[in-house]
This record gives sequence, C-alpha cells and structure tokens, in this order.
Amino acid sequence: MTVSRPDTTNRARVPGRVNLIGEWIDFNGGTVLPMALAQSVELELGANRLNVDRVRSAQFPDRNDFDIEAPAAGHWSDYVRGGLQFARAQGWITGGQDVTLASSIPVGAGLSSSAATIVATLKAASAHLPDTDPVFIADAAKSIENDFIGVPCGIMDQMAVAVGKTGNVLALDTRDCSYQIIPVPEDWSIAVIHSGIGRALADGRYKIRREECLQAAAALDVEYLCDGDLESAAEPRR
Repeated sequence: MTVSRPDTTNRARVPGRVNLIGEWIDFNGGTVLPMALAQSVELELGANRLNVDRVRSAQFPDRNDFDIEAPAAGHWSDYVRGGLQFARAQGWITGGQDVTLASSIPVGAGLSSSAATIVATLKAASAHLPDTDPVFIADAAKSIENDFIGVPCGIMDQMAVAVGKTGNVLALDTRDCSYQIIPVPEDWSIAVIHSGIGRALADGRYKIRREECLQAAAALDVEYLCDGDLESAAEPRR
C-alpha cells in the first residue's frame, strides 16, 4: 500500500448530517433516512517528521500536541487522533501529522460534527490512495468512536457523512449497511432548527439509552428491538 510522502498535504471535505427518519434506530436493527448538509468539516494533514500529532482548529485558539500513541484524553482533538492512529495502523501514513481543520457544523447540535471529523481525517489520510471504499471508511470511523473515544454508537452517522451527498437522502439498512441515495425534490425546502440545547454522545446519556434499548430487546426475546411487536410486548413475562 502506498504511504503518503512526507512533503504531501492531503485534504478532505465531509458534510454534517440531519436525520429525517429513524431516531435511536441504527443500533436497533432498523432503516434510517439521514440527509447530508451543506455545512461541513474541511481538514488537511501532512507529515511533520516527528512522533507527535499537532492538531489545530479554526474554531479554537490553541494547537494540541499529542504523542502518536497517546490514548484519548476527553478532548475534541481525540476524534482526529483516533483517525490518525487507525490510518497509521493501515499504513496510509507514518509518523506524526500536522492537522488543520475548519468546521461550519455547529458543535453539540446533533449534526454529527464528531463523525464528520473522524471521517474527514480518514479520507484525508487515504486521499493519495487510488480507491478507498467509503463504507470501509464509515465502519472504521464507527470502530474509532466505539473503541478509542468510548461511545457505543451505531453506524448511521458515519455512513451518512462518508457516503451521503448534499441534496440527497440516504436510505440505509443499518443491519447490513446496504443503502440507496435518493435525490431530494428540487421544489422541497427542509429547515433544520437548533433548539439551543447542546449535546455530546460521550456524556453518558447516549450509552444509557442504548442499554435501555438492549434490555428491552432482551425482555422481548429478540435480537434487535425493531424485531419486537406490540403483541409480544403485551404478553406477561414469567
């Protein structure tokens, strides 16, 4: 596999997403309908010949420097660093990287800024390769969020931003990641309104809801909660 040259700067742009249908569905075995947004993360990276990742964002004043093997630190740059560690393990890049990103996706607004940041990192790190499957990128981003960041999320956000296209919706079967890209009619307008209440998947509330869904599926004796029905829910449990 070709490794990015030390003097090469790789770039990627990845959109945010809003989900139109299917909240709390992607880890419950259902079909979801997210839509890619015009707001995006733009990221560029290049090797710095050090064993340090140096990450800077246009949204924050300070540069963040970390050893290339450092664990997650509960910092926004974890999403970049997790992607860099995965890319090094794949042989896409070597050594430390200088990363600069700019995002027009509001942080904590539920528009997948974290998934977009990871996917942008992976796409930039593999930009010099001839053909990297976006579904592989999405699955890798999910693994990074699960294992490096520690958020037990499903696959919807990563697929929506890795595969989705602005002006289209993504009909996604979350069990097997089969999907269809469907254009939004030109005479439609979809308004996304920020409630003003911030959220973060890593704050623990997402994990609690996921565990509740898994417990409900177990109580209904089904693999996925979406396989349950009202009749089985109404049956008395012994």
